[in-house]
Amino acid sequence: MKGLSAMRTSRILLCAVAWAAGSFSASAQTPAAPPPKKQKITLPALAAQGFEVKATIGSYLVMQRAKDVWLCYMLDTRSDCTPAE
Repeated sequence: MKGLSAMRTSRILLCAVAWAAGSFSASAQTPAAPPPKKQKITLPALAAQGFEVKATIGSYLVMQRAKDVWLCYMLDTRSDCTPAE
């Protein structure tokens, strides 16, 4: 009987330690920071810097100057360009 009581106590203790460890690790984690916003620029600004159109893919233009490559999404009224990864 004494062995059975000790076994229960050790199981309860093990559960309490596991619960405490889980609570601690959950509170120790910091929320992830949002990813940094990618730099955006307009097509006329890239053209003024000497970038050239190298390809078109649907509504996108691939702009390149040396090793720098940008993707520009084109609409009739605006353009948004982001660096290619």
